[in-house]
Amino acid sequence: MATIQGTGGNVTIAGYNGKMVSWTANFNVETADTTGFTSSGFGEVEPVICSVEGSASAVAQYDAATTAPAPTLSGLPSASPVAVVLTMQSGNTWSFSAVVSRVSMTRPVDGKMDLTFDFQSDGAVTQSWA
Repeated sequence: MATIQGTGGNVTIAGYNGKMVSWTANFNVETADTTGFTSSGFGEVEPVICSVEGSASAVAQYDAATTAPAPTLSGLPSASPVAVVLTMQSGNTWSFSAVVSRVSMTRPVDGKMDLTFDFQSDGAVTQSWA
């Protein structure tokens, strides 16, 4: 049985500039309690809302066309969701619109500037599994 290796993965977050190095995502299913008199004393639930939330880590990049790792401060928080694609390996992706809820930056005196983007899906999540 083959395993999914890290070098085949990727993440893109539209409008944000960074050399992506890792991501994590949670697929959440919220439920509603549907227990009733006919439930024979056992709890029953039904799925009602699905979402993906997570974060991506990157190293800040500089280039003349996109000098900032995130939209300008006057553009945050973004009123519009952005496109996010999480790639497990080539052909295996989750694609969705998301709100980027936080951009964290870390700049040690002796190292690279690290970025973390936190996101939550907005709308449907499309899975492609080849």
